[in-house]
Amino acid sequence: AYDEARDWETQYNEPVCTGQDNCSSNSQTFAERIARERESADSNLLRAQENLTIAEANFNGSIASQRSHTSHAQASVLSAQQALARAQEGPSEDDITAAERQVEQAELQLASAKISQSTDVVNTETSIEQARLNVEKAEITLENTVLRSPIDGTILSLAGHVGERIGAGVF
Repeated sequence: AYDEARDWETQYNEPVCTGQDNCSSNSQTFAERIARERESADSNLLRAQENLTIAEANFNGSIASQRSHTSHAQASVLSAQQALARAQEGPSEDDITAAERQVEQAELQLASAKISQSTDVVNTETSIEQARLNVEKAEITLENTVLRSPIDGTILSLAGHVGERIGAGVF
């Protein structure tokens, strides 16, 4: 749609006529056709960019959440270690056992938080990869909107219209 070789169409306000159409003053002009194609290309690119922005925001939110979980677990370990240190200064055997259990629980929470963080990072990376693939798909779709002839020559007739899916023999 943005090929410089097509810029002439923006200046040409004559109706687009194919071999099968009767040209009339109500027919779409070359300028209208190229404008519509360019609007469609811009729209596809904008949607892909929006998908990427959303995926990046999701990724950043997941990272912030995981840092919070890890910090909380580390604080629990530190608190349990302090309680154990106090208990070792002269408490009863039951106090020491309870403190050791608290340390073990806090360490388990920390390990669980780290595992959860790893899983969320993988999920976030998957979301980013999906957004990247969506951008690539939009770029391919945009690229596929351009018609190219495999040979040099003059086009005598066109068997398709803007917006239609076409195959071989369109020219």
